[in-house]
Amino acid sequence: MRYVTRLALIGVLAVFLAVGGCGSTRVVVVAGSGAAAAAPPTTAAPGEGPASEGDAAAIDEVIQLAIGQDPDRDFASRMPYTEGAEDVEQTYNAVFDLIADFDVDLEVSAVTTNGDDARAVVDVIVDGESFAAGLPVTLVRIGGDWKVTRDGVCAVLSVGSPCPEAD
Repeated sequence: MRYVTRLALIGVLAVFLAVGGCGSTRVVVVAGSGAAAAAPPTTAAPGEGPASEGDAAAIDEVIQLAIGQDPDRDFASRMPYTEGAEDVEQTYNAVFDLIADFDVDLEVSAVTTNGDDARAVVDVIVDGESFAAGLPVTLVRIGGDWKVTRDGVCAVLSVGSPCPEAD
């Protein structure tokens, strides 16, 4: 039964991604075994390097607070952990309605920083299995606190529903 429910989620996500993209077309390839594609290769920008242990922990925490699955957190309570993502509320609501019956985890890895800019690689795990791998989440440090950028929020949310075109 869980397998059928997982296939239904994959089908719904594929439809959202294929036709919901504000004038754009997206193609999704889902491996039949449930295995996710490998993360795309990344190259470090000049000055970019591995995040300190403290920054990596803070970045992981802010990603979870901004876009991790938590049924007790609404869109407004996530906004202090984001920068410029005020216009993605409909996308947020659509995705969190879609995943309400699933256990979705975000695993953060390969965090790099370059001054007040950071990039984390995020994998989406659904019911214990990899669903999407290697999503690039960008962050910016403002007033000493890391915040997930709009692009970073949309990198994860667009797995379930496309974000509106940026102004």
